[in-house]
Amino acid sequence: CQMLRTRDGMPPMPWPAVKALSEQDARAIYQYLQHLGPAGAPAPFMVGPGQEPTTPYIVMMPVHMERLAAGDSSPTP
Repeated sequence: CQMLRTRDGMPPMPWPAVKALSEQDARAIYQYLQHLGPAGAPAPFMVGPGQEPTTPYIVMMPVHMERLAAGDSSPTP
């Protein structure tokens, strides 16, 4: 539980929310993680701005920004 209170990391992990967990919730998460068994492969390291990842990744790019800028918020058919 101490690690949850002192850890800082990179997005998308919501560390401020994790730090605000109650002691009971933190212990429940710990027990769940212990239940999962041995750790798998480590996550890839963070990639800095302008660098291309060497592992598979998902591109999250907004589309139809020109419509939104013009005030059209209707869904795309």
